[in-house]
Amino acid sequence: FKKFIEDFIPVKQVGKPEDVAKLCLFLASTNAQYINGSNLIIDGGVTNTIWSEMINILKKISNDLRIDIVKTIFKVKKGHIGGSFSCLDILVSIYHSNIFNLKKNNFVKKNNDIFILSKGHSAIALYSVLNSKKISKNFEIKNFHKPGGLLMEHPSPNPKLPGIEVETGSLGNGIGMGIGIAHVEKKKSIIILVGD
Repeated sequence: FKKFIEDFIPVKQVGKPEDVAKLCLFLASTNAQYINGSNLIIDGGVTNTIWSEMINILKKISNDLRIDIVKTIFKVKKGHIGGSFSCLDILVSIYHSNIFNLKKNNFVKKNNDIFILSKGHSAIALYSVLNSKKISKNFEIKNFHKPGGLLMEHPSPNPKLPGIEVETGSLGNGIGMGIGIAHVEKKKSIIILVGD
């Protein structure tokens, strides 16, 4: 995604890649559905065609992951399809954009930004997105809900699961944890996903 931004978007006319990615997140959301059929021009540089390409990339990732999630949930007869699908586009936008500092080699140094899935029952969506980023082979969702396995219905921190920072289950408990972490980790971005 970062390479796409650098190759196709005249960033000097728009701003920093992070700003472009933030705009992409909005444009990929349902809030931006009214933008169709006309050119969107920012500082004379970015047109709707480029945004459509970027949105299509994110949609393809989401759709591919949805298929994997449904197959897995039906196979193991565990998991929450509705909750996972309702947040999947958001997760794809966060993890496949340039706004979230997530580098595989940073997990040892703990320099990454922090994501908290407060709606822990949607963990299979988070696992599938982390797997799509190739963070760890432990996120392969074929291992979801296996006895003694790492990928359970609710995420639990484990050194073998980089990117899972806190254990969540109750729908709102991630907010308090995220506020506490943000108070300590002032230089990191903390993203908390809350929902039902």
